Amino acid sequence: TELPLTISAIEATQGIQSLTDPVALIAGKPTIVRAYLQSNSGTVPGVKGTLYASNNGGSTWVSVQAQNAPATAVLPGEFDRGNDRHALRFTLPQSMWSGTVLIYAEAYLDPGGARTQSTQASLSFISVDPISVGYVSIAYNGASPDPGRIAGAQQYMGSLYPMQAVGYFPVPVSVPYFGGHSPSFVKLYLNAIYLWHDLFGWP
Repeated sequence: TELPLTISAIEATQGIQSLTDPVALIAGKPTIVRAYLQSNSGTVPGVKGTLYASNNGGSTWVSVQAQNAPATAVLPGEFDRGNDRHALRFTLPQSMWSGTVLIYAEAYLDPGGARTQSTQASLSFISVDPISVGYVSIAYNGASPDPGRIAGAQQYMGSLYPMQAVGYFPVPVSVPYFGGHSPSFVKLYLNAIYLWHDLFGWP
């Protein structure tokens, strides 16, 4: 029996991406694959799926199951890319986070029944150097620096920008901040620190 749905597109993302995959994939970084569902007639709930991946040109394949199943296939006019249930979501195995990787997905209602398959896609991961970010802790508006927010910034940067890792380090400061609450004073202070280390070297 033919399934009343298809996989209309497949997308690999590490944080920010579109259906045309313009954002480069970075080697060594967790990668999510979405297989977008499209119904041929009405709403089709209960969709499950499997992702297949190969890093040796298709000689051998590994498979993972959709993490958000069951998903729902809807008509094109009802599709919402922001709705996690309108696609099957997979985490690419860590062994597939580098080099060239072939992927395709299958969707089905019954594991032993008919399946629909996506087109095969080729993912290319590029290697980039990690970046270092220096920070200066400032008691701004009477509030002490928040270590939790400083630590959380690393995870935020990693999810937002195409890089494998971000190394944070405290910038040595010989003179503490005694300026006012105005953002302009804070900017002048930080700019002076930057110029000093730019002239005499960074740690």
